[in-house]
Amino acid sequence: MRATAATLWLLSLVAVFAVAHYLVPSAAELRLRSTDSFRSALDEPNELVRTYRIAAFLQNMSEAQLPDALEALEARRLWLSPEDLRLFTLAWARFDPAGALAHLSTWPDNAREMARGAAIYAWACYDPAAALQALDSVESKSERAQLQS
Repeated sequence: MRATAATLWLLSLVAVFAVAHYLVPSAAELRLRSTDSFRSALDEPNELVRTYRIAAFLQNMSEAQLPDALEALEARRLWLSPEDLRLFTLAWARFDPAGALAHLSTWPDNAREMARGAAIYAWACYDPAAALQALDSVESKSERAQLQS
């Protein structure tokens, strides 16, 4: 009876550690989920490291974190790659695809085309019908064609 109880206790202990390992984020993971980490990731020259760190933040970005993250992104607008912007809009479109498209449509000419393309792409990933409807509302045929491509 004692051997069975000890075995069950040991198995329970192993199960608790296994669950904690997979469900509780480590301190390093929590740091990567911070806006400060995102801000510094945007300055990372190594593309592989930058993408990893940006994605680590964006996987869990909340609506509450959006204003600070957007401020950091806009401060580095001139140096963003299409991939960086696409990752950001994919995270944003989870909770506000129309807002992402509307906001990025206000960017200056040199960045607006890439930003709007990333926003409509992200929107289409989550809700293709709504993204097509948004495209149909674009009055300029040339802008609509550009966004569709």
